[in-house]
Amino acid sequence: MPNLKKLREEGVHFLNHVAAQPVCGPSRSSLLAGRYPHNAGYVFNGGAESMKAWTLAENNTIGTWLSDAGYFTMFLGKYVNGMEEHVPAGWSRWHGFSSGAGTYNFYNATMYNVPNTTTALPPFDVKVMTGIHQADFLGTYALSGVAEARAQGKPFYVQINPVMVHWGTCYGPTTSYAPTDPHWEWNVLCPGGAPGCCPSTPVAGFPARCAVPIDPCPSTATAHLFDGLTNPRVPSYNASARGPKPAFMRKMLPLTGWEAERENMGFRNRSSSAVDLDRLLGVVMDGLRAAGPGVAENTYVFFTSDNGYHLGEHQMVFGKGQPYDTDVRLPFYAWGPGVPPNTTQPHPTTHVDIAATLMQLTGAAPVGEPLDGLSFAAVLGAAPPPPQAWRNHSFSEFFGSIDTWASLRYPLASSAVRVKANLWCTNETEVFNLISDPWELENTANTTGAEFLKEALPLITAMSKCKGGLCRHPVPTTAEPLECLKNGEGVDPWDA
Repeated sequence: MPNLKKLREEGVHFLNHVAAQPVCGPSRSSLLAGRYPHNAGYVFNGGAESMKAWTLAENNTIGTWLSDAGYFTMFLGKYVNGMEEHVPAGWSRWHGFSSGAGTYNFYNATMYNVPNTTTALPPFDVKVMTGIHQADFLGTYALSGVAEARAQGKPFYVQINPVMVHWGTCYGPTTSYAPTDPHWEWNVLCPGGAPGCCPSTPVAGFPARCAVPIDPCPSTATAHLFDGLTNPRVPSYNASARGPKPAFMRKMLPLTGWEAERENMGFRNRSSSAVDLDRLLGVVMDGLRAAGPGVAENTYVFFTSDNGYHLGEHQMVFGKGQPYDTDVRLPFYAWGPGVPPNTTQPHPTTHVDIAATLMQLTGAAPVGEPLDGLSFAAVLGAAPPPPQAWRNHSFSEFFGSIDTWASLRYPLASSAVRVKANLWCTNETEVFNLISDPWELENTANTTGAEFLKEALPLITAMSKCKGGLCRHPVPTTAEPLECLKNGEGVDPWDA
């Protein structure tokens, strides 16, 4: 990924950035709203209560706040799961992907083409990007927004949410793979040599892990770059952590050879898709540099992800949504005016902090209750505050039946002790030393981590219920158990 490498060399890498919730819809909505999922209301992909809550929140986001501050605002790509047909107010141009099927078609994405969402009325124009890969049109559209903003004499905010490297079909429109798809995952041989252990449409009798694929559709230019590559066997691969295991993790079983081969295929295609993503980044960066005097010099670029991903670690076949670093810890790079090149900062940031930072950098003001995030604008400068003086922890949460948890990550506790505490709604706990045990294979909650847990649990309780300023500077309270899955939404997913 040479373009990302260049962005990193010219900017700052936030080493300890995490998702507020490591699954796509809640992660994006929390960034847009600047609030943790338990405040934004969208906590479960496609859940009825989550969608109801987001319907009330989606017209009061960074799009509306920046528009009110005089910015040209533009949104492109994947919106919030189950809400793809919504066109929220506050955007100068809305190019969100329409419908679940069209969202995940890499070559045939369906995209809204709506100017001024505050005044435009339905029916809204939808454009099918027939035969064009997402990597080849999202950057061009983004730069057209930059040009439009300059023509209007306005500063701009452009948010691009490509599906890469998420799973998705090549040509669609369909929500499952077709036998003619060159990346049809169910072609992976079953034990004994028979094709198709999983059907393209899940049916009764097949394991739940068949319900979701792993593979994206890389472009034809990158599809075979990594032929023969296999999924890395990191220390936690197909390994069960020592010590007490939460009820949800006790369900995990050793991986089969067929599952491992699916992972190999997924790793190859996701690697190819990452190259496509890098090409998109290159289009944007080159376009900013060519957009005219002062444009690149006065523009910030943030690069991150909705969530991480596990691919065999902790005996989890594939997916996201768990409190381990594979899932919660994200790449985050910032580039822009005054940002020292080739620097790394350990400050523990989250997606809700991005919204707070945007408000400070632009002078915009959120409407309603104060934001949950803490601005890291000062950390982007040449003389950043010491990490401990800024904030020494980050918080993540997840909602999913007995898979409901809250996690506090202390990457700066001391030079010798960097720890993470996980509290599950079954009242089970995990503590991992991130220095001596970076792959989180030794739960020390009942041994050396017990003292830390006494300090962490009251803070986890406070963060799980916090709002506004009490999220930025939490006050520990009496430790309380979490509730397992609110509002009856969801299931226990093998693969989110």
